[in-house]
Amino acid sequence: SQCLDQFPGENLLVVLLAADSKDLNALLAISDRFVDNRPILILPDAKGKTIKVGHMMHPRFLSYADSNLKELEAVLGKIMSQS
Repeated sequence: SQCLDQFPGENLLVVLLAADSKDLNALLAISDRFVDNRPILILPDAKGKTIKVGHMMHPRFLSYADSNLKELEAVLGKIMSQS
């Protein structure tokens, strides 16, 4: 949250990694801080409840901690080439 305050009104690429459900809930609690910069969200697991909470943050892209990072790399590359 403090990092986002340093760049008010700027178009940011935000990548959030939730190590566990506690982290995910903490991110959800501050999700209003990045509503203008839809985040890339990396969830701790692919359980139904976890995914539901993740979607509540309206991410630009959703992945999982144990997923192949090539997919994330491709998404980041595409976003960076559009800016």
